Amino acid sequence: MSFVGATIGPIRIEDRIGIGGMGEVYRGFHQRLERRVAVKTIRADHRLSGEVKARFLREARLLSKLGHPGICQVYDLIETPDADFLVLEYVEGRTLKDLAREGLSFERRLRLAEQIATALAAAHRERIVHRDLKPDNVMVTPRGEVKVLDFGIARSVAESGSRPNLDISAGREMRMPDRPQASDLTQLGDLIGTAKVMSPEQARGGRVTIASDLYSLGILLQELFTGEPAYEAAHPVAVLDQVMRAETRPISGLDPDLTKLIEDLQKLDPRRRPGAEATAERLRWILDKPQRLRRRRLVMAGVVAAIAALLAVLGVVSWLAVEANRARRDAERLVHRVRAHFESIPESRLTAEERRLLDEIRRQGTIGP
Repeated sequence: MSFVGATIGPIRIEDRIGIGGMGEVYRGFHQRLERRVAVKTIRADHRLSGEVKARFLREARLLSKLGHPGICQVYDLIETPDADFLVLEYVEGRTLKDLAREGLSFERRLRLAEQIATALAAAHRERIVHRDLKPDNVMVTPRGEVKVLDFGIARSVAESGSRPNLDISAGREMRMPDRPQASDLTQLGDLIGTAKVMSPEQARGGRVTIASDLYSLGILLQELFTGEPAYEAAHPVAVLDQVMRAETRPISGLDPDLTKLIEDLQKLDPRRRPGAEATAERLRWILDKPQRLRRRRLVMAGVVAAIAALLAVLGVVSWLAVEANRARRDAERLVHRVRAHFESIPESRLTAEERRLLDEIRRQGTIGP
């Protein structure tokens, strides 16, 4: 059933903007606060159990206190006989998946990646695991700001074991053994999430930690920068088999530091993956590489200019030295001629001043001061 036109508490439902296997997403207007909100429904046939619903509400409250600009905020959970409604921040923009298809510059992709890692770091500081990080769950606003969605289905680290849980964005729940079988793909059970972005430990039904989100981030980054799926397999069973062994496509043609970061995020051992904050810092370092290169070029240009100026000064000094030597030699020749001239004249015919000058030349070999 459609809720368009209905009023849910203080919220007037205006339009349906999305639909999935577990429910629908509407644009609503909060009449008391006078602002737009997103309203996600959970259909009655997929209602949460009392225990899990209580945990879900606790996590929604925790996430609503994060207050990070890169995370879509959870405002409320409204329960009615027909459906449950998760009230979220309304984010205008496009998904990263849609935006990436148009072809983004390398710099813009880096900036978006850094924002995603920073938002993830904020959640991880509160020990919250997203569990389904993918391009569909990242919105980019018209101002170029990232909003990570569906943190409302996340779990705290303390509760992120392999118990059943509801994944609103995945569209269905699945149970997977250690080695997947086709008949297991649609059964209820422990494996929740999108197969192609989940971590190996998540694919095995093991404990999900903040390191699991970092693996998903590595998959997201590989697809964002290469434009190709991270896994070569196409069938879901084959994809899960590759996921459990962390067998992603080899990366080529990217910045070496970016390639190394993606490979580190996709380590099979969760303990070897960098944290979200360290990932954001490495992305900022890569983003700053052109500026560092420009600064290095400016420094080198300054050094070259200084060397050129020094060489010019040395050239002038050398020229002056040459000129000084030439002048000295000319002066010596002149003194020699003057002395020869005076000595060719009988001394009795020299004036007193000429005799004094001749005596000075004989004594010092040059003209006195």
